[in-house]
Amino acid sequence: MSLNLLDRVKNEITTTVIDKISNYVGESRGNTSNAVTGAIPTILGFITEKSKVDSSANTLINLATKGDLTDLFKDSNFTDVYERNRDSLMVQGKTLLTGLFGDKEAKLSQEIANYARIEKDASSNILAAILPLIMNVLGGEISKQGLTAESLSGLFAEQKESIFAAIPSGLESLVGALGLGKMGSVVSETTTRVAPSIQGKTMETQAEATKRVNDNIDLSDDDDDNDASGFTKWLFPLLGIIVALGLLWLLMKQCNDDTTADAAKTEINTSEIQNFATYTLNENQEVVNAQASPLLNADSNPIVIDNDNYKLIEDGFVVDANGDLVYDMDGAAIKIVDKLAIISNEVSGDYDEAKNRFVYDIGETTEITLADGTKLNVGNKSTEWKLYDFITNESNTVSDDKTQGWITMDRVYFETNLNTLDAESRQQLDNIAAILKAYPNAQAKFGGYTDNAGSDDVNVPLSEARAKAVMADVVNAGIDTGRLSAEGYGSQHPICPANDTPACKAQNRRVDIRVTAK
Repeated sequence: MSLNLLDRVKNEITTTVIDKISNYVGESRGNTSNAVTGAIPTILGFITEKSKVDSSANTLINLATKGDLTDLFKDSNFTDVYERNRDSLMVQGKTLLTGLFGDKEAKLSQEIANYARIEKDASSNILAAILPLIMNVLGGEISKQGLTAESLSGLFAEQKESIFAAIPSGLESLVGALGLGKMGSVVSETTTRVAPSIQGKTMETQAEATKRVNDNIDLSDDDDDNDASGFTKWLFPLLGIIVALGLLWLLMKQCNDDTTADAAKTEINTSEIQNFATYTLNENQEVVNAQASPLLNADSNPIVIDNDNYKLIEDGFVVDANGDLVYDMDGAAIKIVDKLAIISNEVSGDYDEAKNRFVYDIGETTEITLADGTKLNVGNKSTEWKLYDFITNESNTVSDDKTQGWITMDRVYFETNLNTLDAESRQQLDNIAAILKAYPNAQAKFGGYTDNAGSDDVNVPLSEARAKAVMADVVNAGIDTGRLSAEGYGSQHPICPANDTPACKAQNRRVDIRVTAK
């Protein structure tokens, strides 16, 4: 029996992934789940039709088996890929969207957005997130069976009915727009379609719903009017009793909800949570980050620990009213600590309009003496001072939370849209190398960032190239490459979240450094 591609994809979309995608796109968990639920069979339906033409089928084979896609999923499930390589996943997804749908991509994104009641940009990002998974599952089957264009078409012909039956009724407008033919030729349009549910892992197809309805209809022809009359005499009182019992049960359940909430919370094994980020609470019990900025939920409201909408459970993790873990915008579970193990990264300075850069206030000049006797004159608010203080102060520890401890490099600049270091960056990089050289146990990571102008396809590679350029300069100054690493994050983690003015954008175009060992 041929592999059911629809079920294979659905099984990879866990509730954890739904939560993380919903936080990333800034939409509610339920609406995100609806978007994913509608998108998966719609995309597979489109692929089904494309597979009928040999040239298109060959294109599908090439897209599904290309090396950068298979390498992304090598020995990893979708949850791991999303957690560890989200940026690469999104770049792959957007490339695949363009390559597969062409000018129909905008229509697909808009209709999924309308169906799930989300923004079009969020819809586009959701499609980009799940499309690589769909293509990887298809690519695995192509490689496993050695499928050709002809046999690929045969595979989809076998599964066409189940795929089309899973397309929600609210997406019929896409059928013609994407060239999917008439859905009525595959399944009966008169049957009530039951919308599948990713989070509940139950996806009743239209065909299954039809069978279920038909199985419960009494088609026998009974002419015994007396028997029918006797039947109705006791049927309606019985129904009344059933309804009354049902109402009683609902009332009892509502009364018991509060007492069972605490028991439900204990089902979360916090020791198994690997991807989390630490936050703390302010005087209003709002969840805040290291800069004291409140963390917002999908409705753009602060997350407040009020024991009604949000609560704390074992080890300080935050859950919602349903007892489910709450994640931040990076898909990390939120953990509350008394004190954040971070470095103050306050921003003060002025925007240089002529050079289109932010000039930081690095404070008054002070002399620091390194462990090898080297003396440096640095500002008491500068990157060098913060780095030196973090390494030498025993009370500062490296946080397990990889989102914490980043220090903005306040005098590192690049040529516009290039990864070429400005000459003015030399002094700071030499100072960074001197500090690391004096403390040989210290290891560091460089993170590159851009503002929100342009697409991730451009911003992520550019930010990574800049982070690696800084790392290469420090290596050239005498630091072993094994002590350093670099990664680009594009427009993520902005210092100035508004991204609405030249000065704000200039702050976000930067390279940060984080001590990973000391």
